Amino acid sequence: ALVLDTGATDHMFGEGALYFQRRRKRGYIETAGAGGGLVVEEYGDCFVAAPVLGGGEAPMMIKDTMYCKDLQLNLLSADRLMRNGWKVKLDMNDSFLITPEGKKLKLQRAKNGLRYLKVRDGTKAFGREQYRAVAASSAQAVWGSRGPD
Repeated sequence: ALVLDTGATDHMFGEGALYFQRRRKRGYIETAGAGGGLVVEEYGDCFVAAPVLGGGEAPMMIKDTMYCKDLQLNLLSADRLMRNGWKVKLDMNDSFLITPEGKKLKLQRAKNGLRYLKVRDGTKAFGREQYRAVAASSAQAVWGSRGPD
């Protein structure tokens, strides 16, 4: 699952299995409220299948995501999404993301109030050909820390 984080500047994942392509990078970033920092082990691109409101799944490529092995959650930056043309709707009854193409992706609500996008491996859902098509299209990409914005 990808937890929507309204305070995160970048997408940061702790679940390495989500990565399709990785690039080695060692670094250090500060995190708000964590009392310290997290080590960025790698950057990577993550291809997932996300549920569309009303049924079906949409392919989604999350580019330049930070991998921090000590992170307990996979954080999807609301700020980064909105800077790249996405819309975020959060309220008590209905929460979703709207892609730049107008597709609504349903956000689930955890017992603790966190909103998350339940995803699965995009390569298993759509195959390698679809992965290559999505990787080549910036329209279906959710850019990370080094994206076009």
